[in-house]
Amino acid sequence: MTVAEAIDPRLSIGGNNPPDLRERLAEDHARLRHEIEKIASRANGAPKEVKSDDDLVAVGEIIKDARELTKRVDRARVAEKEPFLQGGRDVDAFFKVFIERLDNIAKKLGDRATVYQREKAAEARRKAEEEARKLAEEAERQRQIAEREAERNRPTASAKHEDKAEDLAERAAQAEVAAAAKAADLTRVRSDTGTVASARTEWKGEIVSMDEIDLNALRPYLKRDHVQMALNTFVRMGGRKLAGAKIFEDVKASFR
Repeated sequence: MTVAEAIDPRLSIGGNNPPDLRERLAEDHARLRHEIEKIASRANGAPKEVKSDDDLVAVGEIIKDARELTKRVDRARVAEKEPFLQGGRDVDAFFKVFIERLDNIAKKLGDRATVYQREKAAEARRKAEEEARKLAEEAERQRQIAEREAERNRPTASAKHEDKAEDLAERAAQAEVAAAAKAADLTRVRSDTGTVASARTEWKGEIVSMDEIDLNALRPYLKRDHVQMALNTFVRMGGRKLAGAKIFEDVKASFR
């Protein structure tokens, strides 16, 4: 075993484990850390309050150097990270082909199934509505017969037709309930393997005219961040007055 191998076992046969990433980064970028410490030391010696132009210049030089070093640090970060990002992109690209193909298969077949389920639900509703209409009409006809039998002083016959009318009316009500059932209930099918084919409905909103949409009705659902973004754009485009907002010139120190 050589002296180098004794100091670092990874240099010996079989010791091909790479160094810890953090250790390697700390070693490769020790100079950056040293330069940051130098700027931190200068910052600690800077004026605690800016009370003169000399103080402003002293602080400004440190800020300028810190920002320039920040750019160098970020360039180093990007360079170090790129192989990992590229590896991630390569992995994503490899599996994306599979995922997109499967998604495409599922979408196309799902679209076919959706057409069928919509037609099936519509037909089931139509039949139930037609059944409810016919039952209601027959129930009314039986009531009229019952009334005529009662006028002819035939209570037994009248009661018989009245019972029929009540039964038909109840069945008509059940048919109306069936017609108003959810699409899932009208289309549900379970296969021998346990797969359940059904349908689901959801309410959707689509903007037709931005000029006419009622933003007050949407106010409870607008996130503050989104409103702030809109306000920022309003100000950049020259807006200077807006109810509920404070628009002002903000002054900040700038160094170059």
